[in-house]
Amino acid sequence: MAKRMTDAGKWNKRWFRTLPPHLKLMWLYICDSCDAAGIWSEDLELASFQIGIEISQDQYFEAFGNRFIRLDDDKVFVPGFIEFQYGELSEECKPHQSVLKTLARYGICPKTLTLLEGYPKGIRTLKDKDKEKDKEKEKEKGECEGKTETLELDPVPNIQRFDFEALYEKYPLKVGKAEGIKRCKAQIKSQAEYDALSLAIDRYSEHCRKNDQFIKQFDSFLGTKARGFPWRDWTDPETGKSPVGKSSTGVDASYFDFLPKQESA
Repeated sequence: MAKRMTDAGKWNKRWFRTLPPHLKLMWLYICDSCDAAGIWSEDLELASFQIGIEISQDQYFEAFGNRFIRLDDDKVFVPGFIEFQYGELSEECKPHQSVLKTLARYGICPKTLTLLEGYPKGIRTLKDKDKEKDKEKEKEKGECEGKTETLELDPVPNIQRFDFEALYEKYPLKVGKAEGIKRCKAQIKSQAEYDALSLAIDRYSEHCRKNDQFIKQFDSFLGTKARGFPWRDWTDPETGKSPVGKSSTGVDASYFDFLPKQESA
């Protein structure tokens, strides 16, 4: 029987503790049922039977779908499984070799745990779904604007708008977007702060290109008031001359800290 590590602290994390009981069980079921590479063969009929309540794809993807990457119609990849169970994968480690082969078969980069460019277009990822949602929002926005053309709306003065999407696009690891942008909005209030964050991302990206090391996800790079703000260290040109912010395992200590968390910045 396979044995896997688990984190008892997940019960105190907001994203998990606010789930209804059947979706908590669904998350545990997926983490226990996925293969050694964190890939789950989606079988909602069996999952519903095991949990004792019928669960649809829409239900569990709405609850924690941004913690997955859909590989095809019945395969789902859980990036955080790799990070938590193994830390940084190495070809020299025999237990890791089969995991690396599986990731290669599905076109997953073992460093960033994201789909490699050129992977079959028929595969729908979360990024694809985000694009579809953005299109729907733009359509709804257009419809709303058409209905309100005759209304006289007072402009809201002195609102500074920053392109946080652009900062995310140049960040070296495309994980943690939603929570990361939320933290940007909470932390960045002036043009000077925006420019400082942009510079920090440039320096961190350059450091990651030159050093083979674990890359923080976007929201972890932004940080929180309780945990600190790692990006501010990179406004210092001397930061990164030696490896920083990397644990002995090469992964954050927090469990499944690979996707957005619902905590206030």
